[in-house]
Amino acid sequence: MPPRAIGRRPVTDFVIGNSYSGRIRYIKPKLGAFIDVGSHSDAFCHISCTSDTFVSCVTDVLKVDDVVNARVVEV
Repeated sequence: MPPRAIGRRPVTDFVIGNSYSGRIRYIKPKLGAFIDVGSHSDAFCHISCTSDTFVSCVTDVLKVDDVVNARVVEV
């Protein structure tokens, strides 16, 4: 059995299609946002998935420490 991060969920616990609450931890303005969803690694949200309209910079839509609802599309 692989080692587990204490107090964190393994990525295999996340179900594709489900939404999870998380906090924005880091932003790469032209790439996307990294979201702490309680796993041992942060979730990544690509800039193209941050809004239904065109976004040239992630910071136009999201800020560090914002709480968001993130839907899992791939693990």
